[in-house]
Amino acid sequence: MINVESLGFRYPSAKRAALEDITFTVQAGETVALIGCDNSGKSTLLCLMAGLAPQLLKGERRGKLQIAGIDPCASPPEIRLRKVGIVFSDPSSQITGICPSVEEEIAWSLGNLGVNSEQMHLRVEAVIQRLHLEDIRGCAPWKLSSGQQQLVAAAAAFALDPQVLLFDEPLDNLDAISRRALVSLALETAESGHTVIWAAPSLEHVAGFSRWIYLDQGRIVYDGPPHWLGGSSALPAPWTRLAQRALNRGLWSGPLPLREDEAAEGFRAYTTNHGHHNA
Repeated sequence: MINVESLGFRYPSAKRAALEDITFTVQAGETVALIGCDNSGKSTLLCLMAGLAPQLLKGERRGKLQIAGIDPCASPPEIRLRKVGIVFSDPSSQITGICPSVEEEIAWSLGNLGVNSEQMHLRVEAVIQRLHLEDIRGCAPWKLSSGQQQLVAAAAAFALDPQVLLFDEPLDNLDAISRRALVSLALETAESGHTVIWAAPSLEHVAGFSRWIYLDQGRIVYDGPPHWLGGSSALPAPWTRLAQRALNRGLWSGPLPLREDEAAEGFRAYTTNHGHHNA
């Protein structure tokens, strides 16, 4: 599905490359969390995979990149959009500004790609229901809050039904319910054979992803099953931080939990085995 080989990218006049020697493959149906702190290269990598660099995002690209049989950087939009979709952290950069309602905003790209009206209606209705947009479906997108706009931008990407969906830290503007809905929809989409790559500075919302790739200063430093590297590579989830504090006090044993259910089970097992009721 995705093949990246010795990929590099340098912005004009930059002292160092934003990406250097990036190599990995991703299969259909995989859920990959792209993890790293600011300036680690996550957004640059996603823009390359979405075909936005170096045409729009100027710079020098090296290496090979193929997604669903195409090089997104060298393919026309009408082909690329059927293969790859992206949701950015800033929804204002994705709202067209010309559609009078949320429904029409979601359907806009479908119409441009020639999707028939019946299929368009089914896709738009399905994603409106799944992301709980019923109450704002007739509203003008530019009048919505940033969080609502973010959900509309995500809905438009899901409606296109591309083979690969990319997410660049899309949760900052969302409340807890909307965050869970968006993550759940992304994971369910992968279950139907789509590939999902989700950039995250925090590990809290990617615990359910099957694979984590850490970036540091434009290079891959880890690629494998979910694993917290510690340090400043990413912000651990609240339950991981709690377990870390418990470990420092001798109230936790075993590896630190990456998921909330792992933390609950770990504390339950510890209190059962050691007779503690408060950690």
